[in-house]
Amino acid sequence: MKKLLFSLATLIVMSTPALATPPGANLKINGDITPPTCTVNAGDNDIIIDYGVISPLLFLLRKITH
Repeated sequence: MKKLLFSLATLIVMSTPALATPPGANLKINGDITPPTCTVNAGDNDIIIDYGVISPLLFLLRKITH
């Protein structure tokens, strides 16, 4: 029983620094990242999409970036 407790304590002490280290990955991107576009396929029929009520404040709070 003492061997088991000693083994578990040793495992915990040795694994703590490995779990506490911050991730060290760097990501470099060449080019542009653009979200995919959405195409609504209505065939030959006209389609109406109702977005409901959209507050004008949503557009004023966002910073415009180019």
